[in-house]
Amino acid sequence: MHRRPLIALLAFVVPLSLGARCLSVGFLPVLVASDPAGGATVARTAWFVLDFEDDVPSDFAVHVYPSCDGAPAAGWGTFRLDADTLVVQPAQVLPAGASCRITLNTEPGEIDVDFQTAAAGAPFAPVYDRRDVNHPLPFPDDIFLEPDASRPTGWRPALALPDHPGSAVGLLQVLAQVTERDSDGWSPIGNLSIELSGAPDLDSLPLDADAAVDPFSTIALIDMTPASETFGERIPFQLTPRSDQVQDAPVSHNLLLFPSIPLEPMGTYGLVVTDRLLDPTGEPLRRSAFFEAVVGDPEPGEAPEIAAARPLAEEVLDAAAALSPLPIPRDDVLAMREDVQATAPNVIVTDVLPDPHPDVAAMIFGTFDAPVWVENGY
Repeated sequence: MHRRPLIALLAFVVPLSLGARCLSVGFLPVLVASDPAGGATVARTAWFVLDFEDDVPSDFAVHVYPSCDGAPAAGWGTFRLDADTLVVQPAQVLPAGASCRITLNTEPGEIDVDFQTAAAGAPFAPVYDRRDVNHPLPFPDDIFLEPDASRPTGWRPALALPDHPGSAVGLLQVLAQVTERDSDGWSPIGNLSIELSGAPDLDSLPLDADAAVDPFSTIALIDMTPASETFGERIPFQLTPRSDQVQDAPVSHNLLLFPSIPLEPMGTYGLVVTDRLLDPTGEPLRRSAFFEAVVGDPEPGEAPEIAAARPLAEEVLDAAAALSPLPIPRDDVLAMREDVQATAPNVIVTDVLPDPHPDVAAMIFGTFDAPVWVENGY
């Protein structure tokens, strides 16, 4: 089956029903609470949740006026979470150390929710550049698929191998040959992997299935299969953060996502990581230079990898922006897409050690997930 991954900075929400009643037009009701609270110092990508005493009117957006350092802030999104709750999303990363406010036209009068943005920190971004074969993450990604009419999905994997020497390269070559020979997409039981330039703040990660489908989750795995019963919805997953170092190499900071339900064969899924994912100092995750080029306008002479990733990213960005009730803004996102097939094993190499035997290149340690071939537990 065929499927492509995209990584985008956004959040997902399962649609909520507001019923069939018609909400009146008028000023906003009395503001009961805001989260973050007024006067707080917040991350520069924070979303604001505004709770009101009564149902908000249908023209709620025209009564919300954000500003920073005295200048109006254009392009912010305002969305209804439920009948009496609004969510206000910054249009982009806010300036560091700025004095900002959200002014509300309410029935009792004008109300200001004031807040300060956090100071700037060290750069924090995904390690994502398809021009560098030595950094294959995020993975899986449909950029590594090529058309093949002989396969059921019309695709076959074409993995990019690293160009540095080492005994592990030979193993990767064998795995790539087997995958390209026998597969027509990515595994529905394997994990998805993302590498970051630094360690993340654990409190900003959706670590379990419930957090993964929360409307405010900083990471979303979205079903993009048109015929699926869960089309356009978040898929639950378990997330494991890891920081590992091999010999003298720099520490590698990774996020491993394991879908909590089997992904559908022939399915297409998008993985979205938002800029509300923070490092321990509160610095928001930013796009890599490669992804900035991908979401930008085509440039003469641009790398073929940029051009190849652009349509995949657009599909995921569109899916994230269509999430209900809280869309994920395009400016919040890094994205990848993947198509799945049913039988590829999930092989994780945990260690590669030299072997003293002259006929053995190395001892490879790791794990793999075996598909479940039985039905109903028998």
